[in-house]
Amino acid sequence: MVDSAIFIGVGSYFSLPKIESPYTSTHRLEAALATPGISDYTTSLIIDPSSTELANQLESSLTTAQAGDSILVYFTGHGLVSESDGLHLAGVDSDANDIDLTSYSVRRLSQLLTKSAASSVLVVLDCWSNEDSVSNARITTDSANAISPASVDPMHQRAAITSLTDIKDDHSDSEGSLFARSLLEALSGVADMNQDGVIDAEEVFRFSSFRMKETSSRQQVSYAITGGSGPPVLAQVPGMTVDRLTIPGIFIAAAGGILAATKILNLTEEHLKGTDRSKSLGKDVENIVKVVTTAAEVWDKKMIAGWLRSHNEFLGGARPIDVLVINGPGEVIAALEAIAAGVYS
Repeated sequence: MVDSAIFIGVGSYFSLPKIESPYTSTHRLEAALATPGISDYTTSLIIDPSSTELANQLESSLTTAQAGDSILVYFTGHGLVSESDGLHLAGVDSDANDIDLTSYSVRRLSQLLTKSAASSVLVVLDCWSNEDSVSNARITTDSANAISPASVDPMHQRAAITSLTDIKDDHSDSEGSLFARSLLEALSGVADMNQDGVIDAEEVFRFSSFRMKETSSRQQVSYAITGGSGPPVLAQVPGMTVDRLTIPGIFIAAAGGILAATKILNLTEEHLKGTDRSKSLGKDVENIVKVVTTAAEVWDKKMIAGWLRSHNEFLGGARPIDVLVINGPGEVIAALEAIAAGVYS
């Protein structure tokens, strides 16, 4: 199992307007995810590729991926729109007068993702466009949906966060694009809305959308996902470990959100939003603590919530979270011990 993150920045265009922020954006994001303890990604940085080099890099990474691999692709640069084939990613030699032949289409990327054996792929597009804001809104939505098509094997997760900036409304600076700055802020931990100790793609999308709307009403962002058991995880919150303060957040994520968790536990939302949530969950807290701390000995923390809500062979096809709520922790802990012993997965 390999986790790979590819950061592609294009700014020194031959015939298109040059952009400075892709260099800062890619370097800062790559550095953030390469930080020990933040993510498990092996990162690579690609600056100013030609359209052919861009295509070769994407296709090599995705066609050689194996089952169990997770891939993150971040692209920042011009996004050119073809009437016949939608959004294209522009290499340094792309030509606005010959988009289809000189740039890499999102439709082509979508076809590649459908064939890839990788278990999880998240594509993040941070593009500049000459289109108006109404067109950008449509293009971002269409592109996100194309990257995560319903035709993908449900066991293979495909997700996309797409952003198109009207080049006339460009708020990029020496710190990178507005979208990249919001991504960096999200990865610092502030986007961990359910406080489960990890930052996932949906949390990044929601946070970055909010941040950009504060600055630019014309900035367009879309998110789409298909397959898998939940949003792909990008990073762990710095300094967060599985302890009594983060355990309820993991339980909330497994339940499917804070409202679902309150119904399961028959508590108010205020109880679950307490400063020390693990002490405010009432009589069920010790059962939750026992299961999640045991799971942390078997699974990486970012996988616990997904395991709790997945159907389990040892439990007769039931979900661990349901068995925990109905029967208590005994059977779920036994399932975890069977996994540790190599009997079940």
